[in-house]
Amino acid sequence: MLINLTLVILTALVMNLMFTKYGLPGLLGIVTAGILLGPSVANLIAPNVLELLQELKTVALIVILIRAGLGIQKATLHKVGGPAIKMSFIPCILEGGIVMVAAYSLLQLPWVEAGMLGFILAAVSPAVVVPQMLALKEGGFGKDKEIPTLILAGASADDIFAITIFGVFTGLASGASTDIGPLFVSVPLGIILGALIGTGIGWMLVWFFTRFHTRDTIKVILFVSIAIIFHALTALEAIKDVIPIAGLLGIMAIGFVILERYDVLAQRYSTTSS
Repeated sequence: MLINLTLVILTALVMNLMFTKYGLPGLLGIVTAGILLGPSVANLIAPNVLELLQELKTVALIVILIRAGLGIQKATLHKVGGPAIKMSFIPCILEGGIVMVAAYSLLQLPWVEAGMLGFILAAVSPAVVVPQMLALKEGGFGKDKEIPTLILAGASADDIFAITIFGVFTGLASGASTDIGPLFVSVPLGIILGALIGTGIGWMLVWFFTRFHTRDTIKVILFVSIAIIFHALTALEAIKDVIPIAGLLGIMAIGFVILERYDVLAQRYSTTSS
């Protein structure tokens, strides 16, 4: 297992450097490394390592969202709040709908399968969007209108819309009885619940850290561990069947609260997670 993990890391680093050297996105090189090593090409990675990498991918996404939350200030969020809400669902619905119609018309797919294709393509990737927006913020780009923060705030909410609608089409494809009506209530309610729960967790962490002084390493481990548990709970089928809680948005809310209530620690967190 260790040899496989080392092979993945070294190959990803080499491909990242190669692509960057020739002016291409380093992330594209990392993706290429995964394709070359994975079952589609060389098949050099053991199945149990592939399962572990799936879990590590989730941890990496959680760390990225923590960084995103630590980079959104309250004053800035007030400035871009309205447009961010619009960006959270309008692009998703338009992109998913257009792809669905195109797949039905051009590819002759049934409406259900076309809908699945449309909304799986419409979902944004925080693993791609967040680091790029943070890099733009650090470089001072889009500062006047806070464009990077606007995209950061809308990206996670976009996912819950896309994933939920995709789930509806998946249910229809499997023959399950799916009531589309509650969709218009469950999606926004899930976003609100995710933000509220994340805010509550953030307040509790600030309360704990200000009363029980520990090393920053312990605080980071505790923060990430709680975020992982929160994400895992929101991903449970028993919870998703009732209401799809926006766990990714909640994780960003935790970082947002820590930045507002304990900004010194938030700055140290942000540096550590980089």
